[in-house]
Amino acid sequence: MSEKETYIEFAVPKKDAAASKDFQQAVVDHIDYLKKQKDQGTLTFAGTTTDGAGGLIVYSTESKAEIDEIVKNDPLTVSGLFDVTSHPFQTMDDIQSNN
Repeated sequence: MSEKETYIEFAVPKKDAAASKDFQQAVVDHIDYLKKQKDQGTLTFAGTTTDGAGGLIVYSTESKAEIDEIVKNDPLTVSGLFDVTSHPFQTMDDIQSNN
């Protein structure tokens, strides 16, 4: 098995998304989806801003293709109410150990 890679997902609500009748259901479905990711061992950390600006999720995956699939199937992406992006990520410990 290859070494796991760390990625972050940013989820930012689109303008006026919170006014949509589908917004709250998308969030509920997203939380259920994150619980499944945690059970599968890919979710490392997740949280949201308290001002509604968006959320951050940290995943540990086998590949870029795996994170792309996770993000594509995230209910926030599927809903179309959020801009969702993923990026490779290094922790401070990773950065220090590479120097």
